[in-house]
Amino acid sequence: MEKMIDIGAKQLEVLDIGEGKPVVIQPGMACSIYEWENIARQLANHARVILFNRAGCGKSTLGYGWRNIESNVVDLYKVLEQLHISNPLLVGHSYGGLCLQHFTKAYPEMICGLVLVDASSVDYQLLDEVEIEEDENSNDAWIEKCVYYADLTSAELSKELASWIEEVPDGIDRSKWKGFLCNPDLYKAMAEEIQSMPDDTAKVKTMGPFPEVPLTVMVRDADQSVREMVEQEGLKHSEARGLEDVWQKLVFNQTKLTTSATFVVAKNASHQIHFDRPDLLVEVIMAMLKEKGKW
Repeated sequence: MEKMIDIGAKQLEVLDIGEGKPVVIQPGMACSIYEWENIARQLANHARVILFNRAGCGKSTLGYGWRNIESNVVDLYKVLEQLHISNPLLVGHSYGGLCLQHFTKAYPEMICGLVLVDASSVDYQLLDEVEIEEDENSNDAWIEKCVYYADLTSAELSKELASWIEEVPDGIDRSKWKGFLCNPDLYKAMAEEIQSMPDDTAKVKTMGPFPEVPLTVMVRDADQSVREMVEQEGLKHSEARGLEDVWQKLVFNQTKLTTSATFVVAKNASHQIHFDRPDLLVEVIMAMLKEKGKW
């Protein structure tokens, strides 16, 4: 069931379905809970599944204060409190996975396990060392885009992002997809979050050792990712391969956060593993839930 919950300074849009062991999913930076509904509904046959749109995303209000990883961690804490959720399995994709790395260090006693889905790394800045000609997807380029989009109206965004809006993923309601992309607050939040990442990741590193929680790390298919960067983003093959080699190493290094992490390669999947390999993602989460019964 989709609903709005009040966490004080803002209201967050939440999907809360199923019964049983709680699974809390944190989508990536430019992703919404709508993209995860298919997976949530499959898992809801076996668990209680909770997703929420970050402040400024979807119907979630932006609230006050600067958006960064810590503010997202505080919001997650309040969501768990409001919904009376204890000991959840956390699942984080991309930027959402980076937020959950912070949350796990801050509140290890509150969770039962963690699944990182092609998650951003605390050492993400190593990606900037790969030389790319006219890199339109660099952090600086994205900040510039987001600042520009944040000043537009929803109607203006509808025209500006017309081609993106037409790329409605399978299974997603078109009106929800358009509403998500044409929300100026989304880009205001993203601009602040991207600008904050250097300080945010530095802070995570100073928070002490990672706790010994059950951990599964998933990574995309390197060859599939390189193909998409070449075909869709126009990168040279050497540039794409250079970026991907660094990304793969950064994600693999997340297995070193604990002494017993599981590593899973999502064959034939791009960064959007939840679209390309939902079967594998559900399998991984279910395996973690079954293990939870033994903890």
